[in-house]
Amino acid sequence: MPDPKPPPQYVIKTHEHFLTSTDPSLLDVAEVHAYISERSYWGRGIPYSIMQRALENSLVVGLYDTSMDRGDGRWKQVGFGRWVTDQATFAYLSDVFVVEEYQGRGLGKWLVECLMSLPQLETLRRLLLITGGAEQLYQKYAGFRIVTPGTGVYTYMEIVRSTEELYGSIAKEEVRVEVHMGMESGDGKTLMERLEEGRLLAN
Repeated sequence: MPDPKPPPQYVIKTHEHFLTSTDPSLLDVAEVHAYISERSYWGRGIPYSIMQRALENSLVVGLYDTSMDRGDGRWKQVGFGRWVTDQATFAYLSDVFVVEEYQGRGLGKWLVECLMSLPQLETLRRLLLITGGAEQLYQKYAGFRIVTPGTGVYTYMEIVRSTEELYGSIAKEEVRVEVHMGMESGDGKTLMERLEEGRLLAN
């Protein structure tokens, strides 16, 4: 069995013999594609190549049973979720699932909590998702609120944070620096203009 210690740049959490990780090399892409393309209500029929490209361009979280080997020396994947994000201001939560034989153990709640605790989300102003029945899960364990109640299959949910809540002293410090850089010196030139002149002379 593999050593449950991914590279330090990846986020890892453990619960009993289960593990979540943001390491994309641990993903069983075939299993993720099979679930979403064959058993999900939102992504049926999605081609493997499209699913693979989506994973490559997302912040992924895999859920693994470390007591089970899937046959290639790696842990069995039993759940998944991904963020589509610029990792600065916005993220969309997508493709969250736990495979059928592992449902009913609280793993879905834990997976959502792991997805919400990623450090890459700390500065994001808006988080968005669309669900077809898991509203209570995302309200209770992630703090999402309903934006548009489902009129058919889907419900839109979001988390919106104020800039003051997120950036506070950081924003104020940046404003202070910007004001200082724009102040005029004795010769009528701003500090930015004098720095630019120095840069040009140095070149």
